[in-house]
Amino acid sequence: MTKPEKNRGGRPATGQVPQRAVRIDDADWDALGALYGRNRGQVLRDLVAAHLGRPGVKPPRRPSPEEVAQADAETRARQAEKKGEAPGPPGAPSR
Repeated sequence: MTKPEKNRGGRPATGQVPQRAVRIDDADWDALGALYGRNRGQVLRDLVAAHLGRPGVKPPRRPSPEEVAQADAETRARQAEKKGEAPGPPGAPSR
């Protein structure tokens, strides 16, 4: 009787896209989530595919400066709520 082979990397057995580790600032990750919700991973995959010039792939819609400012404000408010503080003014760095 032979041992079953272990999954040695590559695609997961479920056929899903493999996970990758990417370092992204928490504030940027949270703002991306505020803009795109749980689809931020797909936004990043589309951005990479469009950057590589894959056929039929368009880059994701770029948010307006107003949308980014709103997402940043929402992020600051959530962070302040977690810490029990008042949110800072727009454009202020988060701690």
